[in-house]
Amino acid sequence: MAQPKATLANWRTAPHNRWAFHHVRELVPSADIPNDVAKVRPLERSAAPLPDLEAFIRETDTDGLLVLHRGRIVLERYGNGMTGDTPHILMSVSKSMLGLLFHLLELDAERPVS
Repeated sequence: MAQPKATLANWRTAPHNRWAFHHVRELVPSADIPNDVAKVRPLERSAAPLPDLEAFIRETDTDGLLVLHRGRIVLERYGNGMTGDTPHILMSVSKSMLGLLFHLLELDAERPVS
C-alpha cells in the first residue's frame, strides 16, 4: 500500500511525518544553510557502556539519535532510512542546541583568565 500524501495540513502528524520530516523542503519554503566543511572539527568516538537501543529506535520511530559525552560520540544510530547525511527537519532541536551553546559560552566567559 502506498503511503498517503503529505500536505501542509498533515505533514507534522503520523503517518505523514515519517516522509515529510525527510522532505520538508518539498512542502514548505526553506533555505539550505550549508556548513563549511573546511571548518568542521571531527568528533572522536569512544565506546561507552550503553544499552542496546535498536528496539527503542524502532518502537519510537526515531529517525536519528546521537549521544555525546565529554566531546566524544559514544552512540550514533539511525532508523527509518536515515543516515548521517540525510536532510531532516530540526524543529525544537535547534532551540535546545542553541541554548546549550550559549550556556557553554557563558561558563567559558566566567572562567578566570590566568
